[in-house]
Amino acid sequence: MSQQSNNGDKTEKATPQKLRKAKQEGQVARSRDIGTAVGILVALKLIVVLAPGWSVDLKRIFALSFADLSGDGALGNAGSMLFPATLLLIGKMLAPLAAVPAGIIIASLVPGGWVMSRKNVMPKFSKLNPIAGLKRLFSRKHYVQFGTTVLKAITLMVTLFVVCRANLNGFIRLQGAPLMDALAGGADLFLTSALTLAGVIAAFALIDVPIQWMTFMREQRMSKRDIKDEMKQSEGKPEVKS
Repeated sequence: MSQQSNNGDKTEKATPQKLRKAKQEGQVARSRDIGTAVGILVALKLIVVLAPGWSVDLKRIFALSFADLSGDGALGNAGSMLFPATLLLIGKMLAPLAAVPAGIIIASLVPGGWVMSRKNVMPKFSKLNPIAGLKRLFSRKHYVQFGTTVLKAITLMVTLFVVCRANLNGFIRLQGAPLMDALAGGADLFLTSALTLAGVIAAFALIDVPIQWMTFMREQRMSKRDIKDEMKQSEGKPEVKS
């Protein structure tokens, strides 16, 4: 009886064959935090690099908006110039941001690599089982995920409070500044705050990646009987009991 119990305990590391099979079935380590962190950092980097060009275009649009509109047809001419200029600026701002989802997808592959499995696409009716759902709800993995989510939320809220409090005087001083100077100063304060929050998220990602990997390897553990059965199958010599 004790031997059966020992054989059923999954205390052994997963073999390469077990890991290959798990990957073929779409089971790999994944970290959502690293994708989120990379997406935010890519977006902020694009804004820092492209913002000077955007500000030049924005100044032109403001200059056109407040131009002298006296005379016949002046309003129509200004509108015909303002509309395409605005659309062009929006296009310049949105087009580079396509790199953000690409960065998120690539970064999300870091822990487990690229996986293309039909099982990930096919609907899993077992997830509709309420009993299985309750088991997942009260599982150790669910408690760990819930605890880390609460910890992240508290850390981000505290960081946001500290950043806003530190930049409060800067925002107040911008109220008396000229419009373009106020916009530039506000953008600088926003980027500083966003980079601070992104740094916190990146720190969580660096912690989350090894945690997700260790959790995945723990879930893939095998019992001694599993390893013996795998060796028999790979050797093609099943044990015959008389």
